[in-house]
Amino acid sequence: MAPVEFFEAPAKYFRWAIRQKPAIFWALVIGTMGPVMAFTVPPIRNYFGDGPRPQIPLTYPSKSRPTACYTATEGRIPKGPRKIPQGYDD
Repeated sequence: MAPVEFFEAPAKYFRWAIRQKPAIFWALVIGTMGPVMAFTVPPIRNYFGDGPRPQIPLTYPSKSRPTACYTATEGRIPKGPRKIPQGYDD
C-alpha cells in the first residue's frame, strides 16, 4: 500500500500511520494537543482558583524610587552594599 497523503483523507492517513509509522502518528496527536490545551487549560485553572501571578519586578529597588511598589519582593532583596566573598580572586 502506498503512503496516503494527509490532506486527501486524514482518517485514512491516521489509520495508515498508526500501523506503518507510529512515531509520526503520535507526533501528530501530541502536536494537535498544544493548541487545544492553550484554549482549555486557562479556564480550568481559573475555576480551581489559580489566579494571575504577581508581576516580576524589572528593576532593582533604589533610593530614588519608593519601596511601596516593591511589596512583592519585600524581604527577598538584601539592603545595603553587596558583600563580596573573600578568597576567590584570580
